[in-house]
Parts: sequence; C-alpha cells; structure tokens
Amino acid sequence: MVIGCVGLLATGVVAGLDHLKHTAELTAADRVPLIDETVNGQRRLRHPTLGFSFHHPGAAFAPSQKIVDSMKSSNPDGRFHYYGFIDDPVTAVVEVAMMNEDIPTREVLVKELAEFEKSFGSKGQVGTYDDGVTWTDQLHDAHFSGELNGLHFRVRMIPFTPKDHPQVVVALIVASQDATVLADTLASLGP
Repeated sequence: MVIGCVGLLATGVVAGLDHLKHTAELTAADRVPLIDETVNGQRRLRHPTLGFSFHHPGAAFAPSQKIVDSMKSSNPDGRFHYYGFIDDPVTAVVEVAMMNEDIPTREVLVKELAEFEKSFGSKGQVGTYDDGVTWTDQLHDAHFSGELNGLHFRVRMIPFTPKDHPQVVVALIVASQDATVLADTLASLGP
C-alpha cells in the first residue's frame, strides 16, 4: 500500500510547488547525491551545496530510484530535483523535492501551504489533520499531515537562502500506515 501511493504523493508534491514564482533552475552542482555523515553521534543526510540536512531515516532505508522516477514521471519539469528512500521490508517512504524558489514573506508561505495541501486533496479524499506555518527570524517552515485510505503522509517544507545561492524550497515527505513513524527525521529538516 505504501509503495502504491508514491505516485499520489509525488503528484501532490509537484503540483503544490509547481505554481510558485520560479527563479533560476538548480545547477548540475545542486543535483548531486546527499552526503551520509555522522554529526554529534547522529547519522544525517546533508546536501553538499545547499546545506540543508535531516536525520537519516535508519539503517533499513536505502536510496530508491523507483521513488525518484515516480516523482519525475509525475512532473518531468527540470526545475525540480528529487531524492527517495524506502526501507526493506517496506514500512515507510521518504521523499525530498527541491527547487530554487522565492518565498519572501509569511503570507506567501501560508498561501503556498494552502496550495500544497489542495494539490494532495485534488487526487482523492485526503483528510488533513494538522497544518501550520512558522515564520521567525531563525526559521521559515510550513507543515501538514493528512491521511488517505489508511496511508498517513506528513510534509515539512522550508524555504531558505544558502550562501551565494538563490532561495531554495525543500519539501520532506514521510508516507506510512503509521502516523508517527520517522517523526524525528521530519522534525530535523533544516538549513
């Protein structure tokens, strides 16, 4: 069931981000594998040029080209870059979608979150049970959680500006039948 819903999630992610004001495309240097490293005893996945990172989902999770291909087939737009991870046996899917994007204010992020949620709902009867936006000097963050036919998905989206780079939006998605799995991975996303 988890794998079968990857297409739905991929379509929602891409449709939710697709209407944003697009800046320059990601460069080849930005379209590289994440670095698997240990920081202060915690295994993390870090983007080498953009600097965002998050807790590694665990030893059972491996990169999945099938997840990436599903996201690309949902929207072959070259402005997006994706990462996908899945465990064995399958209990959860972790997806990352990113693109250069300008989100200058809290109001814009609130609007983008609403569009993002709507894009998931347009594919079926998705029940949203948590959403919100945080906008402080230290953090710009949007999140929502929903359920479709027993599959829970939780999304965290952060816009940030890496040094010497246009603003980037990164969405981290966890999909599982367990609404609490990988909560630490989702919470750990940051620039």
